[in-house]
Amino acid sequence: AAMGEHSAQFREGIEAAQKILRSPFVPNRVADGRKELMSFGGGLKGLPDSARNLSLYKDSKGVLLLADAERGNHMGTAIAREHPTVPVVSTDLNYAGRRVEGNLTTMRLDNSGKFPFPDNSFTHVVLQKGMCGCTGTHRSCGGIAYTPECLTNFFSEVTRVLDKNNPKSVAILNGWIPDAGDFETFRLTLMRHLSRVGLRAELVEDASGAVHTVRIFP
Repeated sequence: AAMGEHSAQFREGIEAAQKILRSPFVPNRVADGRKELMSFGGGLKGLPDSARNLSLYKDSKGVLLLADAERGNHMGTAIAREHPTVPVVSTDLNYAGRRVEGNLTTMRLDNSGKFPFPDNSFTHVVLQKGMCGCTGTHRSCGGIAYTPECLTNFFSEVTRVLDKNNPKSVAILNGWIPDAGDFETFRLTLMRHLSRVGLRAELVEDASGAVHTVRIFP
């Protein structure tokens, strides 16, 4: 009986997710992974090429990079040098303290906690290889536990600091997103949060159909 009850709950979750995905908050626009992806070692999918194109940040009012030292794919320095008038904040658990050099600020930040920035601070929020279920401060990304509470806290902070008044604003959250039940938890939690704050999202798949990146925008 218990197994039947869990199966019914799972089916209800799937149906709810399908209804939310048909809502105006999530346009059904999925990039072709074979054209969009840049792949790195370890079998992980890196940020879409469009996110690594420095021209994306040319007119940004502020760029926040999360887990920016992960696997050496550091973007903060490159963006700051390319666009010296754009404020860039590069964060990671591996950083010690806070340092400011010109338009680049580096600082330690745990993605699972509260972000020390005012609302609507950044045109771009970028997380590379951090949307994973691994947790613990020994990981440079810190990881985001796949529970509704932890995911909601993370999405809330990302969307809080994203400039929702700028139609060009975008949060690009990348990493290994699990399949099956964990993915449904991820998707349902994301869509419920977006419906509350009035934002939209785009799920980006690779050629095999696995989701590796979510873009959030006004």
